[in-house]
Amino acid sequence: MKNYVIIQNLANGLVSPFMSFLAAIIGVPSIGISLVSSASSFFSGIVQLPLRRNRHVGYLLRLSTMLLATLWLTMAFIAYGNPVLYLVTYILIAGVSGVNSFAWSLIMERLSRGSRGRVLATYAFYGSIGGLLATLMTGMLVGDNYVVMHYVFIGSAVLNFANTINIWYIKHMDPDSQVIDGVIMMLRNNRRLTRFLLVNTLFAIVWSFAWPLFPLAQVYLLNMNVEQLAIVNIISGSSTLILQRLVAGGLIETGG
Repeated sequence: MKNYVIIQNLANGLVSPFMSFLAAIIGVPSIGISLVSSASSFFSGIVQLPLRRNRHVGYLLRLSTMLLATLWLTMAFIAYGNPVLYLVTYILIAGVSGVNSFAWSLIMERLSRGSRGRVLATYAFYGSIGGLLATLMTGMLVGDNYVVMHYVFIGSAVLNFANTINIWYIKHMDPDSQVIDGVIMMLRNNRRLTRFLLVNTLFAIVWSFAWPLFPLAQVYLLNMNVEQLAIVNIISGSSTLILQRLVAGGLIETGG
């Protein structure tokens, strides 16, 4: 599973940090840029609601990984350069990514029992390494030659296909049905958790007003290219890479 998270974050890191920026580059309208900027949060969350009672998590993980590979190929050969197709394809990618994230979270719940903070931080650490390396690679390859992004999309698709094969024969990934039912009951009966979710939702709504402004500022105000954007993402991601294992081990595991 560590191989899976490394490869998957490598595939995501190649493309995800640049999607809003590229939307502005190819001429997606402002409202479309807003949708691209919020797609990974909004659409990926929406698709998870009807999946909350799904018991076939391993199947969902395999299917979503294979669909992601297909959609990134679609982006490479059909959608990239066409503002409307770009927007539609990326919304589909965001939705499928939500299914993938849902399945992965449930599998991690099972794998991390007994040492939640340490195990989750370890997998996140490996994933962050893959993502940061991929982002740096894309920045160095593309720069301001945006045609090269076609090949980057293909690379992400190939990695997703490889990961589908990687987990195809892994068994016993599905969590116990009692775990899913327990999570649902906790959401229904825990008022503190409900308040937390409400505050987090309001925070996301307010923060979302700024999301579309970032790619527009990067393209039209700062005249950045993909390499410069990659450096910005590396700087912001490095702090997570350095601190997440320390925080998880020192605070979460000890209850501090």
